[in-house]
Amino acid sequence: MGWRDDSVDDIDIRVPRSRSEPPPAGPFRQSGLGITSLVISILVAIALFAMFIVVTMMVVDQGGQQPADNDPRMITVVRVFLGGIGIALVGLILGILGTMQPNTSPICAIIGIVFNGMILLGVGGMVFFGLAVAR
Repeated sequence: MGWRDDSVDDIDIRVPRSRSEPPPAGPFRQSGLGITSLVISILVAIALFAMFIVVTMMVVDQGGQQPADNDPRMITVVRVFLGGIGIALVGLILGILGTMQPNTSPICAIIGIVFNGMILLGVGGMVFFGLAVAR
């Protein structure tokens, strides 16, 4: 228990070799926000597709008639439908933020933006088509 003066090698000082040394080469890692945006778009697409199948089965079960508005199954379908739109909007925002992260690859974020945008445009188009046909 005394003063150690036997070696200076125990000191860990990290000094760069040169300031002009380039950063290590190699691919950037994927943006976490971009991956989240892509996963959200895939899950929302699956959920909305499942809801269309459920509505189709409900119509077939009732002999081609539209289900009543106060039917609990129809209320659940509408809630999932609106929730999917909201989650797709969140996925779109996460994708946009994912493209802005430094030192990350924006590929997953861009794919997430495209998929979430397609979901929002497709659902919006179907809503406007349904309103136009209903008149």
